[in-house]
Amino acid sequence: MFLTIGYDFFKDENSLNVSPTNVSGMTETKIYNGIFDHLNQTSNIDFSYNTTIPTEWDFMTLLDCNFNNNIDAGNVENSFKDVSEIKIKRRKSGTFDWLDLKTITIEDPSQINIAFNDNIALNFTEYEYALVPVIGSIEGNYISDKITTDFNGVFICDVDTIYKFYSDVSYGGLTNVQKVGVFEPFGRQYPIFVSNALINYKEGTFTSKIMVSDLQNGIDIETRKSMVEKRDLLLSYFTNHKSKIIKDWNGNAWLVMVTGNPMVSFNSTLGMGIMDVSFDFKESGNATSISDLKSTGVTG
Repeated sequence: MFLTIGYDFFKDENSLNVSPTNVSGMTETKIYNGIFDHLNQTSNIDFSYNTTIPTEWDFMTLLDCNFNNNIDAGNVENSFKDVSEIKIKRRKSGTFDWLDLKTITIEDPSQINIAFNDNIALNFTEYEYALVPVIGSIEGNYISDKITTDFNGVFICDVDTIYKFYSDVSYGGLTNVQKVGVFEPFGRQYPIFVSNALINYKEGTFTSKIMVSDLQNGIDIETRKSMVEKRDLLLSYFTNHKSKIIKDWNGNAWLVMVTGNPMVSFNSTLGMGIMDVSFDFKESGNATSISDLKSTGVTG
């Protein structure tokens, strides 16, 4: 075919058609000004045009959307049709061992929509997260990405629950506990020290006011009721006999068990509407240790 500026001049059926061109680097598709029943794109150009709607996703399919109450055009349903579970894992960048954060049972692949908050991530840390499909008991390929944490505030949390503390937060000092025996035998000027135990942990006291987000509007009946509800939730959480993580914006992090009796102090000048909650804690493990997080049950 003889072409000039994209058109041929032989008076055939294609005389006014633009010559075929190869377009590469396409990153998006827009459809508008119409009513659409189906959209399918493929990289396969070796077939004749027809109006038959594709029923299967093949290797050359780019996107396929049926617009049945959705605009999903991927092949998640097809890819995950045999997946029984999806695991969410995390590890500190540069390390090898993964920590299982959550296992999600998949009952309907077409309804996969996962949102997960990592409550126990520590500040100033680069983590690698992975989404892992499981077929039967076999793990599939890891889909991973990295993120560096940066948050403000003081938090007490486990894998399922997290509380942020806003006002008058205090650790009340921090003691490093060790066991050293001291013997003062007769005839010696100085004692003999014996340290055979491996005991080495921290203990302290946590104190903070119980606050609600709308306190800036004043203390009314609803605000007082809300703070009482939060107080009861906190006391129930502190006395569930499970380890927790205390972490803050400075990078401090302790894996602890609440010990003693959590206490609430009331502010009489404000009609007991403002309360301080406090408790003693002792370390139950290392907040950065995968084995400690698993053994204490913090990861669920």
